[in-house]
Amino acid sequence: MAGGSYNPDKETLQQIRQHVFHDPNGFSDAINNPEFLKVFCTLEGDQHKLLQNDFRSVTGIVPEIAFKQFYYRKEFSPEMILADELPALIRSYFEAARPLHTFLRKAFKLSLAA
Repeated sequence: MAGGSYNPDKETLQQIRQHVFHDPNGFSDAINNPEFLKVFCTLEGDQHKLLQNDFRSVTGIVPEIAFKQFYYRKEFSPEMILADELPALIRSYFEAARPLHTFLRKAFKLSLAA
């Protein structure tokens, strides 16, 4: 199971970063949510070596602003794939990721409105 934004185009990446820049605490809250961390452990993504100057000011709060991707994933064992509990487990994992989904959707809406 995976979610987030994997390899966004340049414009979408800029919009995500703009949203993180304008709401670093909201982003930090979403990726440091105890339920998110319990299920997914961390946000993943490759990082740019150079970051635009205007975004550097929030790297102390959210170093993830330098990411080129913003995704998370959870692997399931073959036994779990066949288990009756799988749908409920996936639903609970989706709920754990909801704050990040909500944050990214706001960034995407900004991208569509631009």
